Amino acid sequence: MRAWLLWWFVVSIVALGALGAICVGLFKRLMVLGRALQRFQDEVRPAAEEISRGGARAAARAGGERPSPRA
Repeated sequence: MRAWLLWWFVVSIVALGALGAICVGLFKRLMVLGRALQRFQDEVRPAAEEISRGGARAAARAGGERPSPRA
């Protein structure tokens, strides 16, 4: 009976190690994804802000109002 207990203990430890390796790999992938998203946001933000300002100016002209000082 002790052999079966030892067998299941070894299998459990190996499975736990495999699960830990998967979690570490997933964490690394999430970190890479986070950095890529941050870089994308840094590159796109100026263009998005310019488009937003242009939309605000167009809306102000269409409505007969002066654009806000922020634009």
